[in-house]
Amino acid sequence: MIAALALALAAAAPAEPRGGGEAAAAFTRMKALIGDWRNADNPASPLRIRFSLTAGGTVLVEEWRRGTQPHSLTLYHRDSAALLTTHYCPQGNQPRLMLASNGRKLSFRYRDATDVGANESHLHDLAFDLTDPARSAARRIARPLAPNPQPSTWSAPPARAPPPPRGKCLADNKVQGPASYFPSIEGRYGRPIAEWKALLAARPPAKHMEHVAWLKAEHGMGHGHANALVAHWLAEGR
Repeated sequence: MIAALALALAAAAPAEPRGGGEAAAAFTRMKALIGDWRNADNPASPLRIRFSLTAGGTVLVEEWRRGTQPHSLTLYHRDSAALLTTHYCPQGNQPRLMLASNGRKLSFRYRDATDVGANESHLHDLAFDLTDPARSAARRIARPLAPNPQPSTWSAPPARAPPPPRGKCLADNKVQGPASYFPSIEGRYGRPIAEWKALLAARPPAKHMEHVAWLKAEHGMGHGHANALVAHWLAEGR
């Protein structure tokens, strides 16, 4: 039985493409994302995003990595006339979203979720702007903690980092100020900086140190990290 099953799997042909419709058109558009991406809003971040196809070209895989470490996974696939996505969050929950619009932006809306803890947020809305092939603006909304996050912009990175200007060493080009904490914040607390800023934007107006105290109390963030994050967010004019 095992040998027969192995032979059947080895002889299986690639999956035949399914019928057309809006879901098929949207899935085809999303294939433009295939490749490696970085966050253009925070070039110093170690986060990288890779899109690839699997399962005979019927599933698009979105893999987030922080350096060499896996961070999260999102899968996009057809379900008859629908296009579904399942996000495997570092918190341990798995929300599913369904294509809601295939206009200038591809928009997904919440359908259901598994294993959501009482104090966890989960991905609720997702949208892609694919009008620029070199930059993909992605807006992610997590509920209930972040009803109005800022969109983050992904851009395809160059093959290698450009050389430093003549007369300057690499150390001169290091990110300075509050942003220098961003790689450590993302690595320790498991969220992109854009999502942390979205959480702050969702709060009622408050003073600098009140925001800092909230990050420390509600999310276990260290004082230095919280202070740097709030300072950078406020400096942007929030």
